[in-house]
Amino acid sequence: MNLVKDYEKQIEVIEIHPPISRRFNWNKFIENYQIFYEKIKENIPNAKILIENRNSFLLSGIKDFQKLSDIIDKSNLDLKLIIDFPQLLNYEKAKFDIDKLNSVLKEIKNFKHNIKAFHLWGQIGNKSHAGDINDYFNNNSRLVNTFYENLASIFIGKNEKYYFIPEINLGKKGKTKNECLSNIVQELKFSGFQFI
Repeated sequence: MNLVKDYEKQIEVIEIHPPISRRFNWNKFIENYQIFYEKIKENIPNAKILIENRNSFLLSGIKDFQKLSDIIDKSNLDLKLIIDFPQLLNYEKAKFDIDKLNSVLKEIKNFKHNIKAFHLWGQIGNKSHAGDINDYFNNNSRLVNTFYENLASIFIGKNEKYYFIPEINLGKKGKTKNECLSNIVQELKFSGFQFI
């Protein structure tokens, strides 16, 4: 019995972070990614490789997502996108501006076909990955509702499946991190998401 090989068969998703933008451009990234991809596929052939946005990295904002999606489409690159929504909204300064929030989220539909997963987490003060979406939007119900409405319009469709990857490391006063996660899951379900 080869435990390493058995384990590799169970890996569904590998999440990678983009390079720091001042050191790389998209051509250099793709060149390096191809080497990485070949090595991964030798050992874990069924894994999906997803790239996540990071603040101030090569993949940070909505225009970066569109550019990478276009590259994926033109080059047939075996790579898909994972959106870290709080990071994206922070980068785009859309967290407390409802018009900007709507605008940024609506643009995601342009490259939805390359998205396979999304991250959600809360933020309490300057503590990221704490609390739930209500905390992220400072309990502004209008922003919270707008966010979930847009999420539903982006992702809910015929037989479409996505990975939901929560990143909640800390609870909040009176609630554990598991209760905060449960709040996010319940709000997603209320918005029309189904979990399988």
